[in-house]
Amino acid sequence: MTEKPVTKMEVFFDAWSSTLAALLSQLSSRTWAFAGMTSADSYTPAAVLRISLQQGMKGSLCTSLSAEDAALLLEVFTGEKAAIAGMPDAAQSEALCELVRQWAGLAASRLKPVFGDVGMEVALEAETALGLAGARLLRIASEERAVAVRIEMDSDLLGQLDRRQTPRAPLVPEARAGSLDQLLREGNLDLLLDVELGVTLRFGSRRAPLREVLELSPGAVLELNREIQEPVDLLLNDRVIARGDVVVVDGNYGLHITEVISPEQRLSHV
Repeated sequence: MTEKPVTKMEVFFDAWSSTLAALLSQLSSRTWAFAGMTSADSYTPAAVLRISLQQGMKGSLCTSLSAEDAALLLEVFTGEKAAIAGMPDAAQSEALCELVRQWAGLAASRLKPVFGDVGMEVALEAETALGLAGARLLRIASEERAVAVRIEMDSDLLGQLDRRQTPRAPLVPEARAGSLDQLLREGNLDLLLDVELGVTLRFGSRRAPLREVLELSPGAVLELNREIQEPVDLLLNDRVIARGDVVVVDGNYGLHITEVISPEQRLSHV
């Protein structure tokens, strides 16, 4: 019997729904599963995160969260209850961005068999009323709790996900629920190994008044907030993931890692 073809739209939404369920299962040690897609008309967002797609796909996908759903996701992500009054504060917003970055990384692996390598960048939007096309409410639930995420696409992305059918592709298997140790034993983290990420080496930083910035000229010296003997930062998506000493390897700069930042510490480092 010939297997029914699926549309690109179905492949796209399946990737995002299945990977969010897998990520929440991993973070909470509970089983979360896709609970359906409904209308998003009555959903009131308190935070919007824009996922910009590059390479393989073009356009933007916006994920919106109500105050209640944002608080639940933060509780699952950090292990601590979160109270959100109206809008998330700066620390809560950064934690939500980090969660969505991890979700986007998993989704990129799921999309790869159909769309190729897909690069994604996540940023917090200043406005919550976007009015983009294709708004849907994605629901994920465990035995005890449920969370909803509103997803909207801009016209560039929507144009690539037309209703044409495409042969059913063997999508990357979902990561099974469980601890990190279990995922390592089962080899499921291999799903992320082909996702390319940009890392940055930071020697230091400082804040300067606009007058001082405008007066900069060739030959000027700008003092940073770090002494010469202090380790430098290695950043991934503007978040410190490690520190070390600068070395030279075959004429190129390199970094000798002396400290790796734990996931818990990353939420408190910029």
